Formats: sequence, C-alpha cells, structure tokens
Amino acid sequence: MAASSEEVVDLYSKISDSLVPKEDSHGKKFLPDAKLRELVNKESVAEYLRTKYWEEEPGRISSELISFIVQNAPRLFATLVMAGSADSIEAFYKLAFGQDRLSPLLPLADKDIKRGIVNNFAVGNFRIWQWKFLAPVFEKGRFRYTFGPEEILPFTNDISSVDNRDGGYGYVSKRSIHASHIEIPSGQHMDVDDDNNPWVAVKKMRVATDAAREATSLEKIQEFNNGHIIRPIAYYQCPEGHFFVFPWAEKGNLWDLIMNNTPNMEEGFLVWAFEQLAGLAQALAQLHADPQTELHDVDPESKTSHTRHGDLKPDNILCFQRKSDTVKPFYSGVRLVITDFGLAKVQVKATKQRSTTQTSVSTLRYQAPELRTKGKRLSRVFDVWSLGCIYLEFAIWLVLGQEELKLFNEGDREFYMLKDDQNAIMDPEVGKCMKKIREHPSCCGAIKKLVDLVDKELLVVSVKTLDEDQDMTHYRASARDVSTEMEKIARDLKNDGWKPVTAVNSI
Repeated sequence: MAASSEEVVDLYSKISDSLVPKEDSHGKKFLPDAKLRELVNKESVAEYLRTKYWEEEPGRISSELISFIVQNAPRLFATLVMAGSADSIEAFYKLAFGQDRLSPLLPLADKDIKRGIVNNFAVGNFRIWQWKFLAPVFEKGRFRYTFGPEEILPFTNDISSVDNRDGGYGYVSKRSIHASHIEIPSGQHMDVDDDNNPWVAVKKMRVATDAAREATSLEKIQEFNNGHIIRPIAYYQCPEGHFFVFPWAEKGNLWDLIMNNTPNMEEGFLVWAFEQLAGLAQALAQLHADPQTELHDVDPESKTSHTRHGDLKPDNILCFQRKSDTVKPFYSGVRLVITDFGLAKVQVKATKQRSTTQTSVSTLRYQAPELRTKGKRLSRVFDVWSLGCIYLEFAIWLVLGQEELKLFNEGDREFYMLKDDQNAIMDPEVGKCMKKIREHPSCCGAIKKLVDLVDKELLVVSVKTLDEDQDMTHYRASARDVSTEMEKIARDLKNDGWKPVTAVNSI
C-alpha cells in the first residue's frame, strides 16, 4: 500500500519552490545546477521512490538505480518528478539512458520520451518541464553560444527597467546570473547581488552585422589579460536577437565619475588618477600590438592581426570598483576599463596597401581629423588622438573643475578645425584651454607633463604612413610611446610626491 500524500517526502514542492527567478518571469524559471545537486541526492531519491511508489516493493530501489539517477540522470529524474511520472526512471535506467547512448540526457525528443513514459499526459508535462533543468552555464574559454526558443537563460534578476544604458549600437540592461551558471576567470572581480549572484551587463545589438563585427573583435581581445581592457563573458544568439554579456560596472563610465565627483589635489588621489591614465595607454598599446609598425599598421607580409578601437570616449571607459571599497573615497579601488568594441577593426594589412578606410561614424567629438580629411587612411594612431581628447578633459576636471569642463564641451565640437577637405589644425580653443591649465595655481608638475604630452604627442594632426618620405614633420605618437611616457609620469609622481608647477620649472 502506497503512503498517503501527507507522508510523502514532497520533492515536487521542494523543486518547485527552488525555481528562480522568484518574481514573475513569464514562465521562464529554471532550477540552478547547485540546487539540483542539493535536492537530487541518494537519500532524497530513495525516500521519494519508496514513499511515493514502491513502499511495498523496496527491492526495486537498488543501489545501482540510485547511483544511476544521482550520477548520470539528475535532470531526467527531476523532470520526471515534475511530470508526475518519477517511477518511469526505472524504464529509462533499463534503456541505459544517461550512459553511453545519450549524453547529456536532455532535451529528449518525443520518441525517446515515449520509450520510458507510457502516460500521454505525463509525456506532455515532460516536454515542458525538461527545459527548466537545462539552463546553460557560461564557461571559461568559450565565447559563442546559440540558444533555441525553448531554452531558459540563467538570469536571476532583471532590473533593466530601473538601471539601463542606451548606446548607438545596442541597449544595455543590468541583470544577474546565477552563480552556479557562470565560470568566472581567475582574477576577474564581479559585483554580486544579495544572493551572491554576479551582476552582468547584457547588451542587445540593434543590427546583426554590427553584432558579428563586435563579436570578432571581442573574441580576439579575450586573449588579453589586461585589467584595463574589458573581459567579455559571452556572445549569444537566440530568437530575440544578438546579445553580449559583460561584467557590470557599478560606478558607470568615466563621464559619470567626472560629473558625479569633485577631484582634489591630495597626493593619494593624484597617484590613483595617473596610474589609471597610464593603464589606459598601456591597454591601448596592447590592443595596437607591434610597436614597430603601429604608426602605419602592420607589415604587408605579416599575418598578425592588430586592433584599432575606433570609438574611444569617456562613455566607453567603464569604472569598476570592489564592493568593499564603496565606503572609502570615491576613487578607492576604482579601475578604468576600455569597453565597447563595436567599431573596432582587426587589421592585417599595412596602411599604404589599403584603400581609404571606411568605418561607421564614431562619436564626432573624439574622432581624429583623418576621418574627415579627403584621402586619409585610418591607422591605429586614430585611437591616440581620441585618448588625447580624454586626457585633456580629465586634466580640465582635475584643475579647472566640472563647470569649466561643461563650458569646454558646449557645442560638442571636435578638438580640431578643417582648413579645407585635405588639411586640419588643432582648434585654437584647445590650445587656450591647455594654457589655462598650465597657468592655474592648482596645476602640479604631473598635470603639466600630462598636458604637454597631449599637446606635443597626442593631439597632433600629422600621421605617418609607409608611403611617406622621412622628413622633418612631427607625427602623432604611437600608443606604445604614450604608454612609456605616462608610466614615467605616474612613477615620478608616486616616488617624488606632489610638486607645484613652479617647483618643477625651477629644477
């Protein structure tokens, strides 16, 4: 005689109550892997089968059957429980499901379901329930995924209606992934929700071709191990579109940081600021790769690829901060990270061998003049100009403050002016701003060196290409050269401390 429903160990309810997310998710709930392993164990399985089905036939609950369920078929068994046909596990066991013939077990086609389940109603339930135990795991070392319409992704929180970011190429929402469904690379810090599930940014692309281009770029930079370059988690396609998954930056982007905080001239803050600025240059140098060919792209015989970002701006520099640092000064533990490779180009030809480079329009304010001058090709030092714009805006914030930066940004104009369709010059207003920074009493030696570097090496209109003669023209610096200079400035500031401009000039 079977036990009454009150006496049955209610594994069904335990599974049902453990599905996530808890709030309304339009039926898109799943059982996390960690919870599956917790609920489907030898003791719970044996007790459920005994009290629900085989109390008078305990011999049917063999150690081999229990081991098969726990080790080979936990998802299958959980699905059968929810479908109301857990005793069918015996038939699947005898058919050797979950061993050599089928791995992984789920999803099962109707013909295979019916081999183990006789009741047609239970077959229909099985068909629906099996997807709740098949949420994918985003694995280290894997980047691309394709999901079908039935698959349920392992997101546990979705606050996109509260905290979202809209960009030119995609819409970014804030979500969390269940901790047992993501393998976090060593050294990668991720903020977590109240249940210790990592927060992520899910970027839905507007256009499939843009997604394909960005996926190619991101797949390449996955090889980098640089704390100032975003480490993508995944790219997936599903019926709803094309999506990228990244770590979520709780502090927003660099522009958010600048507009929401007031800088100070304390030595600790300045050391942090220059270490981060140097880190951005070092990251850009790694993206650009070969320092011998960076000014004019790679050797025509080379098979090595190098990446030009193409859209560097404060909005595309994220600010990551460890949760333990949030009660300290606003900059404590903050790391600046280059992101958004939607316009990135992977290059394998030298500039002189390429026709005039065509690219989607980057953010106009930070674009280099060669994008608008007739017949000019775009090399990797296009990014160096953009970095110079960012550096100068950062210096304005440091010395002159937020209001002066807002005035400087009025009109959203570029940092250069066109003389004609083939020639450009740096905007005189930029030069005036640099002079104002240098002469300000709050300008320390490190900031003056930064402004001088921007003036003389980064915001330089002339760009060297392979087919130009060696002449006396001063060309824009490579990211590698900028990185070397910035590391020196940051190192000197850390070793020598804060020095006013007058002290530097007197040395």
